[in-house]
Amino acid sequence: MIKQILALFIVLTTSAYAVPEDLESDANAGNPESQYLMGFSYERGQGNPVDPAKAVYWYEKAIVNNYPAAQYRLGLMYATGTWVKQDFTKTAELFAAAAKQKYPAAQADYAMFLIGLAPPEYKNPIEGYAWLTVVMTSHPGFSEDVINIMQQMDSYLSAADLIAAKELGAEYVVAYSPEKSQ
Repeated sequence: MIKQILALFIVLTTSAYAVPEDLESDANAGNPESQYLMGFSYERGQGNPVDPAKAVYWYEKAIVNNYPAAQYRLGLMYATGTWVKQDFTKTAELFAAAAKQKYPAAQADYAMFLIGLAPPEYKNPIEGYAWLTVVMTSHPGFSEDVINIMQQMDSYLSAADLIAAKELGAEYVVAYSPEKSQ
């Protein structure tokens, strides 16, 4: 009996599952969440075969509808050059749009992009510090790591830049923390 259950579990967890027909219908009808899920299914090969062009297509459709998860996923693709030509301008635009819609992963990755992962022309440590303030305030599980990064920044930012970063951080917490309202 245990072997049969184990075999069934293996079959169910390793089999490709089909994307529900209504998901594609909803995506074609303009539902941004469905468009995002279609893109994700093509990106990850979950319910559809991996298809870079279709993943990008559906993410772009969801982005037209201002869907933050799609903005973030496509931003990651542009950051890494995965399935699209690497483009840091698009990365910055997409991360910023998703971060301002209170999408936590975008807030964290946009902060890291601004403080050190981006080419020099995109770096903005003051704004990066502000986004780290949002992440630290909104997501206590990341606090220790974020505090360490912010302490390192405290040592190389000028006094004036540090004041500006903290002031901007306070504004961002009010405007962009998931539990705060505007």
